[in-house]
Amino acid sequence: MNTGGKILCVISCGSRKIWDDSSGRDAGPTPARNVYTGNFARLNQKYAERFYPESWCILSARYGFLMPDDVVSGNYNVRITDPEAISIENLQEQAQRLGLDRFDRVVVVAGRDYVTAVRRALPKIRVDAPLAGAGGIGGMMKRVRMALERGEPLEARN
Repeated sequence: MNTGGKILCVISCGSRKIWDDSSGRDAGPTPARNVYTGNFARLNQKYAERFYPESWCILSARYGFLMPDDVVSGNYNVRITDPEAISIENLQEQAQRLGLDRFDRVVVVAGRDYVTAVRRALPKIRVDAPLAGAGGIGGMMKRVRMALERGEPLEARN
């Protein structure tokens, strides 16, 4: 399905987390794949699992690159643009330690600020932003839903 070398899909975290929902308040430490419960995060995760099942991760504004089974200890409220968000230097170190710098291409299924962070963390790798120009979260979700319905990954955009 994925041609043209090794491709990593990066999706964004979300502000709504398992600990915010009444059924998950006592969840305790949770694998990243189960942490983000907002509609945008869940839809993008479904996309990543379908088209990049062996090579996807979440970019957390607090923790950086999280593999699906990495455990998040508890709730937090940080945006990628906040001063207390993970630094680009830390993202670069993580990317190298995790081997993310060995991918040929990265597809970021997220908003502009996340695309910018990934580009800065992985400056030597082609980073595609298939949701660029979608006109807000509604437009981005529509693109992702259509890709899932068609069974075809989103088109590369820079």
